[in-house]
Amino acid sequence: MLQVTVDDRPRPIRRSARSGGQLFTVHTGGREPEPTEGTRISYTYRALVQQHGHVLYLDFDMPAKGVEVELAYGDCGIRHVNVLDFIAGAQPTRVSRSPKDVTPPTVGVRFDGWVFPKSGVAFAWVLEREMAALPRATSR
Repeated sequence: MLQVTVDDRPRPIRRSARSGGQLFTVHTGGREPEPTEGTRISYTYRALVQQHGHVLYLDFDMPAKGVEVELAYGDCGIRHVNVLDFIAGAQPTRVSRSPKDVTPPTVGVRFDGWVFPKSGVAFAWVLEREMAALPRATSR
């Protein structure tokens, strides 16, 4: 966990380790939101994923309104990333890609409506070295 903000204010993060996992705790600042208003929580974390796995899946286990996910994949040998969104809604998800000359390259998914449990976003990629290993088609 790199950073957490609650209603756009940075909050300190407390980390505790357990066997088989970690727990990150953030206090919201002591203010209880009114039932009619929401709380905006934003966080950034870094994860190491096996290159040969070719998939990173993020699922949502609680309802959330407005979701934005961005994957930065610089300096890891990835040539291209596809996005698979499993978010059902009346409005489509928006996928954005950074320009080719931007470092690190990123791909993002944004959905402004309600995201319900069992929804998710998957990023699937192909490695640069796998593209170089493909046999070239011959023309006759």
